[in-house]
Amino acid sequence: MAKITTSLSQQLQQSRMVAMLITVIGLFLGLWLGINATIDLMVNEPETIYHVKTLAAGKNTVISVDVDQVDINNENKLIHITGETTVDEIILDKLIKIEVVNVIKLRRILQIYQWQKNTEQNYDKVWSEQIIDSKKFYDAKHNNPTIPFASRTFIAKQVILGDFIVSHTLINNMNHYQKLPMKGLWQEQENLRTLLPNKKLHFIDGEYFIGENPEQPKIGDLKLSFMAVLPENISIITKQIQLSNYKTNDYIELFEYGILTSNRMFRNARVSLFTKNLKPRLESVFAIFIGVYIIFNVLWIASPSLLDPNNFRIWWFAFVTAISLTLAVIAFSWYDYNSIVGKTLFIISISNLYLLKFSYKPQTLALETMVPSKIA
Repeated sequence: MAKITTSLSQQLQQSRMVAMLITVIGLFLGLWLGINATIDLMVNEPETIYHVKTLAAGKNTVISVDVDQVDINNENKLIHITGETTVDEIILDKLIKIEVVNVIKLRRILQIYQWQKNTEQNYDKVWSEQIIDSKKFYDAKHNNPTIPFASRTFIAKQVILGDFIVSHTLINNMNHYQKLPMKGLWQEQENLRTLLPNKKLHFIDGEYFIGENPEQPKIGDLKLSFMAVLPENISIITKQIQLSNYKTNDYIELFEYGILTSNRMFRNARVSLFTKNLKPRLESVFAIFIGVYIIFNVLWIASPSLLDPNNFRIWWFAFVTAISLTLAVIAFSWYDYNSIVGKTLFIISISNLYLLKFSYKPQTLALETMVPSKIA
């Protein structure tokens, strides 16, 4: 493969017009990647700083209150409350005719055994809640049946935390699902037989297998189970009474499981914000790295006197340049909000350029050896 690549590069170098065309396209592509990555950083970093400012403002104004007593003097203030949630209603799955109490969410899960395309001519059998469209399969023999009814999530209308009502936004963030075993009662089975006539039911470990043999499932067989989010201890930071969005320049609505202090919740929020923004930052580094490498590649095609881009030193040069440029852009964005952070990142970005010396290979002059001529 290396010989083929080298031969192709040499042919491109010999064709001046082709080399110039590839150089222009490569330069455009490399610059486009680098510039777009830099612009993305310049757009995303101010948004990150905006959220950091909001969290800082919230941390300075939040007050911890008694969850069992609503003080009207705290109206529209940012509050921190902790405690155990409660639900005083019955959640009903009308289709299966199942009732549950003291549950925040109830999720009906219906899975169907079906074909899944692995490669062009290979197919696997899988359990899935979603029907896999078999119309596009290469082999018409692998046909997936329709599902009789869908999975669904039922949510309590009102979740209580002491004397407060939890907002629907916060309820949507509650995702500690636990398996809720079905009871396997006679009426329960009759309801399923009405929904699924001519199907054999097997009650196994709190859920139903619908088909001939649970040990050897066939395409079209079903599995029915339930999961639920149960009341437990939670911690919330948001606006009092409605527990809706608290407005500063942005909104603050923090939720975590367990009994946590407000300081701990704000610290976790900052860590989560950093983690969330780490991916786009790394993507920018990668885009700049590829852009710089492409530029060196096409310049080498145009002028073979430059260092071969297949050499590790060019990879290292592109990587160090990408890191330094990314840090410099982030430093510039942070300087107005926190000059210490901005200066520190800028110093690191400049210091990082020192590593470029490892991509430089000094030219060495070969000593010319003089061979004395023979004296006749």
